[in-house]
Amino acid sequence: MYDDGPSGTAEPHGPGVIVLDRTLKPVSSTAAARAWIDSFPGAQMLAALGMLPSVIYPAAATARTETSDAGAHAIVQAVDRRWVRIEAAKLEGHDDGQIAVTLRAATATETFQLLCRAYALSQRERQVVAALVAGLDTRAITQRLFISRYTVQDHLKSVFRKTGVRSRRELLARFSGTNETTSTPRR
Repeated sequence: MYDDGPSGTAEPHGPGVIVLDRTLKPVSSTAAARAWIDSFPGAQMLAALGMLPSVIYPAAATARTETSDAGAHAIVQAVDRRWVRIEAAKLEGHDDGQIAVTLRAATATETFQLLCRAYALSQRERQVVAALVAGLDTRAITQRLFISRYTVQDHLKSVFRKTGVRSRRELLARFSGTNETTSTPRR
């Protein structure tokens, strides 16, 4: 289900599941779950203490509450810069309050929405960034959004300021969750 990466650590390739008891202590898990857990900061140290990474507990605790029938989720970034979605829900048919926690790669849409909220991008700024991520140049963005190239540039300046980046390449790297920089047309 997972391969050893170049550093010898396992890389998850699918969702992993952890079952927690009512005190949020792990009862069992899949190999993929252990690989996802290993991708979080401090995982080895926490494992030695018998603990899961702290990013798992808020979703699990929320799912444990009586008012949380739908479960809970979070999206966090692993040490290798991949985005991970953590989903937790009560297991049905168990009176002992077990919680199932699923760890999987966050989708591009989930990550995009999270970053837009985190950086407080306006609706129009989100549209401009989405167009950039889709590979459009300035001229194509103006045509798609029915705005002038100066307005596109103004929105980009605002997005750069909010995100702390200085170029389209950096912006794309930020929103793709990688260290890579990609060439983007600027016309």
